[in-house]
Amino acid sequence: MSKLNKFISYTLRGALFGATVFGSSELGLWKDGETSREVAKIIIAILTPYAKKAESQLPDEVKPLPSVENLKSTSTAAWNKSVYNAGEFVINAPNKCACAANKVYELVEVRLNKPKEDQ
Repeated sequence: MSKLNKFISYTLRGALFGATVFGSSELGLWKDGETSREVAKIIIAILTPYAKKAESQLPDEVKPLPSVENLKSTSTAAWNKSVYNAGEFVINAPNKCACAANKVYELVEVRLNKPKEDQ
């Protein structure tokens, strides 16, 4: 899979995740403690493989995901914040990748366009 395809894939997943969290919030799913825990379990199960892969590539950017094992001992408000943080990372990581790619492109373009005597 090319880097562009990976970038598009992560961007779409981030957008879908954001829409899922927003939509479930609009439907009031996060107001009920038990329902919000079930939604959180599903979201965490989906995000965990991506978060682990991203953590190995961008360790400073990854906020740790909550673990499903701790669901019963954590308040709904704390879970909402953890799931929001996870979604924020998934949405933000492709943006940071795009910014980094743009900087690299600018550097390469500047070097290629420099006159020979400046190099």
